[in-house]
Amino acid sequence: MGEENKGVFNKKYFNERAFGAYYDTIPQERLNLFIKSGILQGNRRIRELFSSQTGSAYGVIPMTGRLKGKPVNYDGTTKYGEGKTLSTYKQGVVVIGRKDKFYEDDFTYDVTSGKDFMSQVAAQLNDYWDGVWEDILLIITKTLFNITSDAGKEFAQKHTYDISQETNSSIEETTLNVALQKACGDRRRKFAVVVANSAVVTSLEGKKLVTNLRFNDANGIERDLNVYTWNGKVVVEYDEITEEYDTVYTKTTDTALEEGKTYYTKSGTGKNATYTAVETPIVADIGNYYEASLSTTPKYITYVFGKGAFDYENIGAKVPHEMDRVAGEDRDYLYERQRKVFAPHGISYLMKNQATDSPTDEELADGENWDLVKGSDGQYYDHKEIAIARIISMG
Repeated sequence: MGEENKGVFNKKYFNERAFGAYYDTIPQERLNLFIKSGILQGNRRIRELFSSQTGSAYGVIPMTGRLKGKPVNYDGTTKYGEGKTLSTYKQGVVVIGRKDKFYEDDFTYDVTSGKDFMSQVAAQLNDYWDGVWEDILLIITKTLFNITSDAGKEFAQKHTYDISQETNSSIEETTLNVALQKACGDRRRKFAVVVANSAVVTSLEGKKLVTNLRFNDANGIERDLNVYTWNGKVVVEYDEITEEYDTVYTKTTDTALEEGKTYYTKSGTGKNATYTAVETPIVADIGNYYEASLSTTPKYITYVFGKGAFDYENIGAKVPHEMDRVAGEDRDYLYERQRKVFAPHGISYLMKNQATDSPTDEELADGENWDLVKGSDGQYYDHKEIAIARIISMG
């Protein structure tokens, strides 16, 4: 054993003289505030749909539409118009299942003076799974702005306020209100939670646009909570989900074709420019080719949600937690299984491209698998009722 590996077994540091003890756990890397922010609401119909463990992994929830139209004049002579009836809608929902396993060895217990690492694993499971499901919520949220149908594209256009290309590309005092009015018009007051990058929140703080929530401690002294509000909406800082980099295309400086490199051709100009990968590049045309790279300057995506923007149910598994002892390996295993439903309000999961009974992250990120809820009359669910929006800025 090399000197640098002394005192290490199965990724655990221990005192080789067997008198050391573990006292601390490293700080949690993620706060998981997004999933705890109030954007999830229980849904009785989803719970009933999947209440049996033998139930399906995909279901359709019927929704009743609203009466619409205008009455005719009641004057003794005007005839009735065409009769009106309620339309119905169908929302597809899918159960997302995930599982994982963890292990600890007997020897780590022996050489760390009886430190029970498996109990530490158990203590961290809630935070671990919150992070897993938070990532899935993010995938779904991002995909809602990449739905391939015409209705989906209209939703993305109306629920996105992009100021990244404007002269003043940073969020200002009126930015939030303008974005929410653009998305939902007179329903804009539904919004309650902002998820933003720390760079954006720091900028807002400098402009005195955010306010600390306060509380009175046991001695009656008013103190600041580490939580901001912006125009009355709770702000969640979350760097992992709110920073993106554009793809930048530049004319290649190559004079000979580089094996394995993708070259692009350009059509159109300005914002309407499109770049197409060249399937079979030829050196004679290399002067017209472009290369792709990521911008060094980030764009910040600020998401805004209404309370209960996602219907949620914990469907559960037959055996959610299970321990297994493998004596021949001197090892204990912990097996975890979870099944949950996250259904964005007004959005239907179509299951067009899904290979098994639980969608993968890649399948959840497929815009063809989602669409706005569609009615029996051919009309789509009113996008103004979907309290999800985003702001794209440079700070």
